[in-house]
Amino acid sequence: MGHNKTSLSMKRIPYIISLACCLALTSTTHGQTATDTEATFELGRQMVQNRQFKKAAALLDSIAQLNISPDYKAKYLAINGILQRDSLHNTPKALEYFQKAESLYADIMKLRPKEVETSVVYASMGLGAQADSLKQYATAISHYEKAIDFISHLLSEGIRGANMSDFDLTVMQYSFEQSRAIDFGHNHQFEDAEAAFEELKYNYSQFELSPDTEMLMQGWLFGCICRQQYILMYEYDKQDITKALEETKALLEKLLRGLSSDNTAISEGLAYQMPMFLYHAARINLKAGTPEQAVKLCGNAMMWSSADDWKPSITNIKGEALLSQGKEDEARQCWEEVLKLNPHFYDNKNSGLVLNKKFGNK
Repeated sequence: MGHNKTSLSMKRIPYIISLACCLALTSTTHGQTATDTEATFELGRQMVQNRQFKKAAALLDSIAQLNISPDYKAKYLAINGILQRDSLHNTPKALEYFQKAESLYADIMKLRPKEVETSVVYASMGLGAQADSLKQYATAISHYEKAIDFISHLLSEGIRGANMSDFDLTVMQYSFEQSRAIDFGHNHQFEDAEAAFEELKYNYSQFELSPDTEMLMQGWLFGCICRQQYILMYEYDKQDITKALEETKALLEKLLRGLSSDNTAISEGLAYQMPMFLYHAARINLKAGTPEQAVKLCGNAMMWSSADDWKPSITNIKGEALLSQGKEDEARQCWEEVLKLNPHFYDNKNSGLVLNKKFGNK
């Protein structure tokens, strides 16, 4: 159908932190070497900015070996893992650092300060993502649950995350819970997946009741993305297209309410994502046997100013829907337009299979 479920930009609610962001964080260690550690860490940050990645990695390694609090030791190990993975492209070494960081959860949770450094969760994210890439979903779930348990512990004990509000921690927890819910589906643990997604839908709906603009906006946007993932679980993992269509209709109704909101943060945030939502709605309708509605949804999707990145995929689905109605000439025009927009569209995994088979990749 021209769609690869694992390549979605919104597959995970992105609490993914870049190396630059990690190294931009300022902090104070709890050990006896706080001043030296901070000075060294600042030097490492400058090395990364200057693309001296190997030197930065060696420096981070030396910091992690100092007599410092386990939460900060885990932070430097996790950052080094990100550096090894993203900049030095050394996945085995990255996993080694992530595993060392993740092993410190128990020691960190023994601490009783007012505030702890929370970067250890990015080790769990890295290990979970690696397991996902290998389709080792049970393993990925176990890593996500370690992060969930850790964040729950902080919130229940009233311990703040360094440079983070309780709201930030809560959103981070929900992001890991969503990753876990997705993998429940991949692992065919459908009852667990449905329960997890329903709880997340409720939790995000509570954000929508807040007078705080940021919380309100994230409740709407993340809540709608969560619902889209719920639909993908029914479509791909459970292969229940009837339920997927039912949930799609409910999501579109919710999106219309959000777009008509007087709050510009809500309406503008949703507007930017509308081509993506409508693209998936069109796919679902095509699979459900309502190609006329799929064509209409594709037309609506193309009207949004943020549609540029989605145009080849939207046009491809429109062509498939037209072809299923016997409108071969219009379908051919769509395929020709797809190839103008992206000559390599068919080269992408599972993209353009139906129209390419019918019309060729020329």
